Amino acid sequence: MHAMLPISKGRPPRELTEAVMEIRATPDATLTWKNASSQARASTLRALLAEQGNLCAYCTRKIDEGTAHVEHYIPQSMGAGSDDPRSVDYNNLLAVCDGFENMSEHLTCDRSRGDTQLRVDPLKPETLEIIRYRRDGRMFSNDSEVNHDLNVTLNLNQRLLVRNRKIALTSLFRKLEQIDRKRGRRSVHSYCAQYVHEHLSNPSVRQPYDGAVIYFMRKRLKTKD
Repeated sequence: MHAMLPISKGRPPRELTEAVMEIRATPDATLTWKNASSQARASTLRALLAEQGNLCAYCTRKIDEGTAHVEHYIPQSMGAGSDDPRSVDYNNLLAVCDGFENMSEHLTCDRSRGDTQLRVDPLKPETLEIIRYRRDGRMFSNDSEVNHDLNVTLNLNQRLLVRNRKIALTSLFRKLEQIDRKRGRRSVHSYCAQYVHEHLSNPSVRQPYDGAVIYFMRKRLKTKD
């Protein structure tokens, strides 16, 4: 069951490709993200937001060009920063939220992570399959390394995130109860199956905290009619 949302990478934007070529052609220039043009960085962020459905790659909060920034999954301090192609490799880049850095809350996502290496990877769906949700909005995994990523490294059980996931789940459970009362359990299954298919295959329709919503929809789909 996917808990965080899997991200399918598209082609890098033309501006990034051109920026990489320009850096390589410049004598003594270091191939790093900071040396890409501002236009290339802005275009890259827009492309990342589009393929992620304007959701943070880690916590799946709603983000936009004004609130998001580019994250290196393999940190630049781990080699993806000193004339290392991974620093400008589109497949190593994610769009993430501000980690609540402007609020009196504990930091989350990459602001909490720093340069710590992660085991959980939204680009590798298999690492998301072992993440679980509770009905109160908390995330966990029976894999100790993944659980450490969720609770410590990314701090995804921060108070506001848990609250927001619980709100999304409460709305889901209410919706499913209404469908069940009006049209029956088969209609609940049909609704869940369509939602899961559409929201996993089409990032543009995804909603904040869809990972939690889809997790419980898939559980419902496993029950008998």
